[in-house]
Amino acid sequence: MEEESRKSFAQITLYNQLIKEMDDLYRVYAKNCNLSETAFWILYCIREREKEAFTQREICDYWFYTPQTVNSALKNMTEEGLLILRAEEDNRKNKRIYQQVHFQNRHYNSGHIPGKQKT
Repeated sequence: MEEESRKSFAQITLYNQLIKEMDDLYRVYAKNCNLSETAFWILYCIREREKEAFTQREICDYWFYTPQTVNSALKNMTEEGLLILRAEEDNRKNKRIYQQVHFQNRHYNSGHIPGKQKT
């Protein structure tokens, strides 16, 4: 029983290490695209679910971000021309998040997700 427990712990340790390495890869990729991690994951969500736009609340729930974190990223991304927010007809307070078409056509086809260039 103790041997099984040791093997299980070793597997969990390896799994956690792999998860951390993947997180680092995404963090570096976001940085290379001049995006915050939050902005990167918002764009990732949008790309993953192209047919139905996310709301800010859905992104918060999906990634466990606070509303303030998502709101700040969305504000910056709309100012940069990466996204547009559209109020729902039945609930004007609820806004759906869409990529700008010019951004989608130019960058996603190449697989590259750039952000605002640092100056």
